[in-house]
Amino acid sequence: MEKQNKKICIGITEGNELVFIKIEIGSCDNNHFTITHRTYDGIIDEETGEQEARERLEDSSYWNEIGYLKEDCFLNQFIDFKEVAEHVINNDGWENVNGEHEYIGEYEKKSYYVSYSSCGASIDDLKKDFKKLLITEEEKQILIKSDELHLKDFKQYTKEEKEFFKNKVLPLFKKEDESLTSAEHLISVLIE
Repeated sequence: MEKQNKKICIGITEGNELVFIKIEIGSCDNNHFTITHRTYDGIIDEETGEQEARERLEDSSYWNEIGYLKEDCFLNQFIDFKEVAEHVINNDGWENVNGEHEYIGEYEKKSYYVSYSSCGASIDDLKKDFKKLLITEEEKQILIKSDELHLKDFKQYTKEEKEFFKNKVLPLFKKEDESLTSAEHLISVLIE
């Protein structure tokens, strides 16, 4: 079967998580289908994210936590943590100081970021209740059922599995490939 993959934005759960599903044929050059997820939460505007990062970097206990300084080291009093914070933010950005934040887009002239929350082969996120579903309920159920085929060699499919894959799963590969910035239109829902 032809190697291909598709990333689909499923929607926003009641818990305010943005859910993406990736379906793939022939990952790692194998003869199988895979379905994985990636979720994001904790939407934050750039100004707030930078301010929170600055506050954290200016606190000597942060540097103690990550092992760069000893807690009661007398040298701490000679370090200008505001200068250190400014250097880190200017050179590395604020996005990874308080977790892993990724740009999603702009809304009302502000840049917004979401925090990565989970990824993997579990489809449990698909089973959650959604406050905003971007696919049909039928497509959602197809994706949930397709988990039974995850990593199963195509040669081992039963007749029913072959029919399901051909008639239900394969059409999903015709959907437009989506990225995090494809979900920019969802920012207003995420910040509600």
